[in-house]
Amino acid sequence: MAKIFCQIYRYGYIDNKKRQHLQSLLLKESLSEEEKILLDRILYAVRQGWVTITKNF
Repeated sequence: MAKIFCQIYRYGYIDNKKRQHLQSLLLKESLSEEEKILLDRILYAVRQGWVTITKNF
């Protein structure tokens, strides 16, 4: 999770592969406190426009 977080912040976007991985983490029943914090930060960055979600085909 930390690796994905760093990649998202470094490049400023979330591609389909990372989006699907994040989605599977959200559906997981037991998230660690660290994973919850990182997901909250990613969602906040998307809302602020610092990170965009790309639609790669």
